[in-house]
Parts: sequence; C-alpha cells; structure tokens
Amino acid sequence: MHPRTNFFLLLALVAVIVACSSSPENTPATDDWFFDNTTIENDLVLPDIDNREGEPNDNADNDEISPEGDSLLGDEDSLLSDEPLTDGGEIPDEEPSDEDLVPPYDPRLNPTLCGMAPYHWLPAVGMGDILEVDQMFGSLGDIAKTSKVALALAKAQLKNDGEVDIKRDPQYDTLVYRILYRTQDKGQPAEATGIVALPMTGKTVPILIIQHGTMGLGDPCAPSASEGNTPNGTALVAALFASFGYIVVAPDYLGLKSMGSPSTELHSYLIGEPTAIASLDMVRAVPKFLNRPEVKIFGIEVKPGNVLITGGSQGGHAAAFTTR
Repeated sequence: MHPRTNFFLLLALVAVIVACSSSPENTPATDDWFFDNTTIENDLVLPDIDNREGEPNDNADNDEISPEGDSLLGDEDSLLSDEPLTDGGEIPDEEPSDEDLVPPYDPRLNPTLCGMAPYHWLPAVGMGDILEVDQMFGSLGDIAKTSKVALALAKAQLKNDGEVDIKRDPQYDTLVYRILYRTQDKGQPAEATGIVALPMTGKTVPILIIQHGTMGLGDPCAPSASEGNTPNGTALVAALFASFGYIVVAPDYLGLKSMGSPSTELHSYLIGEPTAIASLDMVRAVPKFLNRPEVKIFGIEVKPGNVLITGGSQGGHAAAFTTR
C-alpha cells in the first residue's frame, strides 16, 4: 500500500477515537452546574417582594408602564401609572423561616475578588431591622410642607422654572421620615440610613426605590442629612412621588449616614455589591417601619405592594446592580 494512503488511514482512525472519547456518555458532568440557573435561583434567599410564593399578585395590573411618563427623573419615571391603586400584593409580617437562616449566597460564587480577605454574606434574618426613626418634618407646620396642596405648588414652581415636566398631580398628603436600619458589608453587620416617604392612604401601593446620583464620599454628603426645617431635594422628590401613590425609599448607601454613629469608612463609590445589599435591606425595612408607633400614631394603614426602582447617574448604576 502506498505510504500516503497509510498516512490518511491513520488520521481517520485517530479522528474516530477522539470522537468516541468526547461523546456525551464520556463527557464529565462537572461543568453542568455552571449553566444550571435553576440551582442558583434556588440557593438565593432574598425574599421575593414582588410576589411571594403562593400569593396572588392582585395589583400586578396597577404597575403597568405608563405610555406618557413624567420627566422628573428622566425615562425611568415612565414607570409611574395613572391607574387607580387597589388592594392586593401586600407583604405579610411573617416570622423568620428556615430559609431566612441560610446565608444568602451561592457557595460556588465567591464574592471576594482581587486578593480580598474571604467572606460570606450574613443570613437575611435581622436585615432591615429599624434602629432609629426621625420624622423629618415633625411639627404641624412642617407636616403641612409635604401636604398635597404644598406639593402641588412645589410641582408648579419646578415646572415653571423648567426643571421638570410633570403631568401627574399629587393625590395624597404625605409624611417623610429618615431611618437608621440594619444591613451588612463584606459579611459583617453594618448600619445605613435613608428617607422613607408615605402617602396617607389605606390602599396597597407599590414601593418605589429612588437611587440618588453622586453626592460625595462621607457622612456630611448623605442625601437624608437634615437642612433645618426646609425639605431638602431628596426629601422633596420622595414626598412628591409618595403623593402620586408610592411608598418611597431613598437609600443613602453605605458610608453616607445621617444618623447613628459616624461611618468608619468612606462611601464605596460605584461598588455594586454593598450598594445593592443596603438598598434591598431598606426595602426589607418597609413592613417593619409601617408597624412603628411613629407611623401608627397618624392612623396610616398603607400596605406595600410590588417594587419599582429608578435612578440616574450613580443611581442608574445602583439601580442596575440592585435588580441583578
């Protein structure tokens, strides 16, 4: 037989052997988990605030994207709907389940990078606990500043100044608070602050997370920092959206505190993980906050529904990571 013929026969034999050895029966299954999204989803224990398992999402129709959104916060504000709000989708006040006691991380995905000391996230139980509450405008005169009438005037002024083009009118009087709540950072307990604005209604309304843009790197720059008896910009925006029919939470992010002991580290600017965790823990704080005496004294029976999120600049980055 010609030598060249022998060479091609040998190549064909090698190809057959390689094909057989790489068949599905002989391929190791060690890589299957990497693409197994079901496994990863099952390991996460962050509560499904939008719709808990086994509960009908009664107010899903109330959160439809409006074809014509206001422009206060840009395109994200198109999430606002003019549909009337109805009861349903409320978050029950539950005892911690066994699931909450499991650390909310996938052990195959190490959150540490670039030589950081290894750590794992703490269990979800206790996250979002309220440590301190401050009503930002507590006197009768101050409360009037976030009333439906006052907010309508503020909206008209902003529109007249060319700052915004808001099509919706305030529907509810509001109350504005800042809170100190429990969260975590790199597997260690931490505290964070933020603004909560409530519409004075007994309906079930969505929770709207407003993620702020760049403010600074230390506590004095916290958006919830008080400016005397005058509503600051963040508080005014939170009150205005609450008057449309939302429970508004505006987290300050870690390293930007307006209450409690001073931060021990600078704000982790554009670091997605701590910003997202602190934001989600502030949403966890909402049902606990609504049961506080500082809220109950006003007879507010508003109930939290689905969760929406918006933000611009640094807040856009924060919103993207919070929804991951």
